Amino acid sequence: MTEVKQLTESLIAYMQKLEIVFNKGEKPTHNDHAFFEKVRTEINPIYDMVEAWEEKTSYLIQQRKVDLHPKQVDATVKSIKAIALHSYYLDVRKRRYQDIKKSVEYVLQLLLKELSS
Repeated sequence: MTEVKQLTESLIAYMQKLEIVFNKGEKPTHNDHAFFEKVRTEINPIYDMVEAWEEKTSYLIQQRKVDLHPKQVDATVKSIKAIALHSYYLDVRKRRYQDIKKSVEYVLQLLLKELSS
């Protein structure tokens, strides 16, 4: 359970970093291969972390150690991956970005609360 807590806290920190990237507003030029490589190297660790988080959190749900629904975990994983891409490619409006981010943060904070009790 401590590993899930650490992963959750790391994901929260990554979400804050991604928001900073989004707010900088650096749009890529068309077919910018260097930008694509930069994004790929920065996003891959997040994707790996999200997949580990999903696996370990799903296990805790199956063992009934946390009171979350599996669909919440699935939706959160998809949203984190979407946020990661939207942060760099700026292909979504700010309000939509914030809505996705808030839903992710809600589930992550809820999980932290469950793990603390």
